[in-house]
Amino acid sequence: MTGLIKKFEMVERVHHLIRKRATGTPEELAEKLGVSQATVFRIIEGMKSLDAPVVYDFSIRSYYYEYPVEFNYGFKSDKDWGEINGGLVVSSNFFKNNFRLSFFESAMF
Repeated sequence: MTGLIKKFEMVERVHHLIRKRATGTPEELAEKLGVSQATVFRIIEGMKSLDAPVVYDFSIRSYYYEYPVEFNYGFKSDKDWGEINGGLVVSSNFFKNNFRLSFFESAMF
């Protein structure tokens, strides 16, 4: 399995824990993921760089999303993008997010 796929799978795992408000503290999340606390902070910052509305709530001791979002990775054809979102505006957002994704990939881990 490639490093990129492992990174996406890690983000997907964090995403599911955040959605359930079940991350625990950064230290607890690091233990759940088998990574350092610094890596947890890099993952969260990387997610935020892709506009994930992640915040930490000290009262519940967990990260959560300010509003519902989904995380998906994979490839879609131009036809798929057009069917889902109606065309060219998405294409420009797609390329903008790909540049941000490159930053995200280099910033994580």
